[in-house]
Amino acid sequence: MRYALTHSGHKYALSRVNRLKVLPQAVPLVDSMMLYTHANTILESHETPFIREMCDKGWMRQLPEEMTQEQVALQYRRNPLENVHTINFEFTTHCNLHCMHCRSGIVKRLTETNVDALKASADLFLEMGISRFTFVGGEVSRYAKGWLSLVRHLQERYQALRESSPHWRWRELKIILLTSGWWLEKTDFQAAGETYASTEDYLTALKEAGLTHLMFSIDGPEERHDTWRKVPGLYQRILRALPKVKAAGLHPRISVVVKGNTPEDLSYLGDFADLIYDFAKKDTTHEKVRTILLDPDNFSSNLVDINNAVQLSESHFHLSQLPTESLRCKAFFRPSPKLSVAASGEISICPLMNAAEKYGNLHQKPLIDILNNLDDNFIFKLHAEDQIGQYLPLMDPKLFGEHFDHLCSLRTILNLIARKMHDRGIDPQQLSPTDHEALKQINLDVARLTGHMP
Repeated sequence: MRYALTHSGHKYALSRVNRLKVLPQAVPLVDSMMLYTHANTILESHETPFIREMCDKGWMRQLPEEMTQEQVALQYRRNPLENVHTINFEFTTHCNLHCMHCRSGIVKRLTETNVDALKASADLFLEMGISRFTFVGGEVSRYAKGWLSLVRHLQERYQALRESSPHWRWRELKIILLTSGWWLEKTDFQAAGETYASTEDYLTALKEAGLTHLMFSIDGPEERHDTWRKVPGLYQRILRALPKVKAAGLHPRISVVVKGNTPEDLSYLGDFADLIYDFAKKDTTHEKVRTILLDPDNFSSNLVDINNAVQLSESHFHLSQLPTESLRCKAFFRPSPKLSVAASGEISICPLMNAAEKYGNLHQKPLIDILNNLDDNFIFKLHAEDQIGQYLPLMDPKLFGEHFDHLCSLRTILNLIARKMHDRGIDPQQLSPTDHEALKQINLDVARLTGHMP
């Protein structure tokens, strides 16, 4: 019989090969078979207890007889999990703010309640060599009851895996909370079902649970940040909190929104850099801003005119200026650096897609099966085969306009249209009169999902 690694098994093998402290020959037999023999080849063998165990775990699969070594090697080279090193746990879409630019302004509000399912998924991701986890929302710190038990579980499982794999050079575990900072300078406040006496009390609880990094959302200079967040004084509260975060033993970081397609004045980031890092007096503002933007533990993104942010659009480009090939997004078939577990249980890649990707839901299907079959998904193939451009003429510009700020907003619209057409069995190349009527309704439905219509 003939066997090969699955996507998740190949990710596991690559992680270990790349971080072995010793020669492969010195690794115990089970690891040696996985790493040295199977990482780039087909295994021809009768079924053994080891092979049966690996197949049962989802690390390996039996191959059809007609599949060649070249085809297997090509699948390894195209493994969609290869560059994933971060997992986002969305946990909740509920939020206590109503930000002007929110990408999730009209997303259905729900919160994950099956924390055990997330713990099981965390075990799999850790075993695959992923050691960076970000809690995003919504506002996890306010609404995600049970999220700190998942943080504790990540720490405990990580330490157990390290002890069981002494030959493996482990990356540092990073567990990050993204927050607006709504709780800063409050007293006797409730956060995810627990009451905390003060900011310092909450920071101590986060550290004790195992959180390593605390990331604050920053939407620009002070006036814009507080205006978009609709919380006067929040910007200064965040600045004042950064030394307290460090004093609690956590690493403070920021997530920055950059407005527009041309570089804006980012000098305000120097104030954050001074509080996050230790700079000498001679360091320039440019060096400080550069440090913020190049630190992989910070995050920067463009303002995307989708959902609430449609109202902030400044129309930077016209559809006629757009090369069709630019609509293709490699993240959908070569995701990097992250996968996300949505509050619904859906595995997704893009925070703008409103779960339209449909890679699979861990409440309906084993996570290992979802990961091993990402490339069977419609959206995956749509971009891998460069077919997304054929949907551009099917978008109604009367609903969405002909000007956009960011390419990702247009991609989101087209992906949603393509997904709905696919689900209804509508061929974009052969539209019947009935299909044209259905397409009108699809455009309306998508316009509501993206915030282009009430």
